[in-house]
Amino acid sequence: MGFSLARPTLNISRGKLWELRIRAGRKGYRIIYFAYVGQRFITLHGFLKKTQKTPRRELEIAEGRMADFLMREERKR
Repeated sequence: MGFSLARPTLNISRGKLWELRIRAGRKGYRIIYFAYVGQRFITLHGFLKKTQKTPRRELEIAEGRMADFLMREERKR
C-alpha cells in the first residue's frame, strides 16, 4: 500500500532529498523533504520558486536541517 505522485508534482533533488512541487495561482512553491524510517516523511524546507532550477542555497538549507534531524534522532537511541 502506498501512494504515487507523478512529475512535475514530485522530483528527486539530490541524494535522499525529494522535492514536492506546488502551484498556487501563478506562483510555484517547493517543499524539500526526505523519507525516514518506515513511512514517515520529514519536511525540511519550503520556498517560493523563482528560477527554473532549485537554487543551491535552498538545497543547502534542507541538507543542514536533515543532518541536524538525523543527529538528534541518533542521540535518542
